[in-house]
Amino acid sequence: FGPNECDIEKVILSHAGGNLSITGNVRQVNTRYNQANTKLDVQNVDVRKVFYAFDNFGQDGITYNNLRGNMNANADLIFGINSSARIIPGSIEGTVDFSIKNGALIKFLPLERIQNFAFQNRDLSNISFAELTNKLTVKDNEVHIPRMEIASTAITMYVEGVYGYKKNT
Repeated sequence: FGPNECDIEKVILSHAGGNLSITGNVRQVNTRYNQANTKLDVQNVDVRKVFYAFDNFGQDGITYNNLRGNMNANADLIFGINSSARIIPGSIEGTVDFSIKNGALIKFLPLERIQNFAFQNRDLSNISFAELTNKLTVKDNEVHIPRMEIASTAITMYVEGVYGYKKNT
């Protein structure tokens, strides 16, 4: 590699109650933009702590404040990093295979608003759910979600579609 590239052979970290294994490289594109190509293997980590550590992955829909659970995941991602070492919003592309156990969605405002006119006898401010598994594709400020079952304390449903960081949800 040249002077503006760094290869990450394999880094194993204990983080958020579990382990993360990272391989990849970082290439300096210019003084304000670095491109990272990474493969992540995440085992039994606290999903809330991971979202906090990675600055909610550059999005503000579901944040570390709204999550609880233990996550396993394999991700193959490309993303930009600014000069302050933060992920550049909208720059993430790739796939994430994940499983969340003992999960909960806590104080998620869009669901709490629904409770005002639907599901009035259910607590939508703290929803526990059975194991969630899926393979997401991330590109162009959007997360593509293949059909998956969500069995929760509020409702059992199937979800699929696109979550847009800024629009197009």
